[in-house]
Amino acid sequence: MKKLIIFVGFLTLILSCREEEQDSIERPGPWVRYSLNTLADTSTEKLNNSFTLWLLSSSGLKEYKIWVDDSLVNEWKVDGPDRDERTSACIVDVAFTPDSPETKRILVKVWDRADLETQDSLLVKYKGGDPDRRTIMYNPALNYGSVDVQGDVYKTIRIGLLDWIARNLAVTPQSGRYKSAFDANLFGVNLDPVYGYLYSWDAAHSINSIPGYQLPGKQQWQHLVNVAGGEFGGGALKEKGFNHWWLPNQAASNSTGFTAIPGGQDMEFNPTILSRGYYWTSTEQGSDSAWAVMLSNETAKIEFKVLPKSWLATVRMARDEKSSVQELLNSGTKPISIISYGYPVDSLYGRTYQGGFIFYYNSWNGGGFVAAPSDQGSAVAWSSTNSITGANQTGMFTGISNTQKIYSLPGSAASLCYSTLINGYQDWLLPSRDELLAMYTNLKLKGYGNFPEFWCSYWTSTENAGSPLNLAETVHFGTGEVTAVGKSTLNYVRAVRVYN
Repeated sequence: MKKLIIFVGFLTLILSCREEEQDSIERPGPWVRYSLNTLADTSTEKLNNSFTLWLLSSSGLKEYKIWVDDSLVNEWKVDGPDRDERTSACIVDVAFTPDSPETKRILVKVWDRADLETQDSLLVKYKGGDPDRRTIMYNPALNYGSVDVQGDVYKTIRIGLLDWIARNLAVTPQSGRYKSAFDANLFGVNLDPVYGYLYSWDAAHSINSIPGYQLPGKQQWQHLVNVAGGEFGGGALKEKGFNHWWLPNQAASNSTGFTAIPGGQDMEFNPTILSRGYYWTSTEQGSDSAWAVMLSNETAKIEFKVLPKSWLATVRMARDEKSSVQELLNSGTKPISIISYGYPVDSLYGRTYQGGFIFYYNSWNGGGFVAAPSDQGSAVAWSSTNSITGANQTGMFTGISNTQKIYSLPGSAASLCYSTLINGYQDWLLPSRDELLAMYTNLKLKGYGNFPEFWCSYWTSTENAGSPLNLAETVHFGTGEVTAVGKSTLNYVRAVRVYN
């Protein structure tokens, strides 16, 4: 059996031969959505109580007939033996009434040029209601901004480090080819404010009517993908519901507020509108192609694709106005999230967080160290005795073990840290050798941490591992030199704590 391809509304669907009737599927009008067979979900648009049905056959159409409730409502047959019709469009009147819900059975039979028949049937139940397809469903839990574009107000949304236009652009470019994504002449309704225009890559680049906003590059789109949850975070970007997306609109939550609506891409007609959104990036791939981002109704996957620059796709603009790392930390954003947004690790150092200045970031788990905002003493002994304590560990995250061994020593630097309450935190410790060296490198040398301008040495919690054992190590905050000195020597103390 040769196969035929049916476009219902816009969707391409391969029909297989079968006789059984499908279960009734109820959807609110005027979008009547149903599954025509097990291969795909589809939707039709009911305008003036009619369906538009597109038919396409790779081997050539010969005839089709369409029945509604056993009444023949439309038929067509090739009018000459030499004609090789491969596409056709017909109108199917199903006479739905919003105030009187009713079920209609539609039967479609199509014959190709070899007289092979394909048929399918379905039940559609119209439940009334009239979702406003001119209304975009933004995320009501988020705070949107706005910007005026050629006399039209567009919502904006901050996602990660970028401000995004939260709607498909429908503005006139300075040059290049563009068109409406949704054909108002064919369907009798102007939805440009929803689906936007489709632009060639050159046309997209010529749009300069939004001060501060520009066509985002692949790297900026990747940042959006990261914030959305990664490669399969498309649901966080897509508008919820089925007013503008075909079923199943997989995983759509619009948790980011991006509110993606599928404008499709330009072909002879636009079969991917309602099911695919293609968004230009500013990043070229050779002289004739550029990268685009694709979202689909069928999956939560976000795909980067290379398209010819002559193709038409949707445009979203972004503004690279970065929040400071401190603003993000103040808002409760964790350091691990900030790094995932694309900030370098160094941008964390010297920023205040959980009681002190960040000076170390652990890439394995996103935790790290903060230093107290000021010194706990400037003339403090490591301990008042020269007894051997076994607090000889040197590495990162070993200061807590050292401190627990020595904090009970009378008059010790460790006890000064262990017992102190700073900015609501009371789990401070005396840093190990490597911890104090990280503080010197990432705070003192970068001008952070409120350290004395003159050179001085700070105690570590690390007992001298060599001979003699009754010494403890210091780090000189002018040179970074590590020196073992007598435990009764007076030096500076700066407490640290671990953050998670």
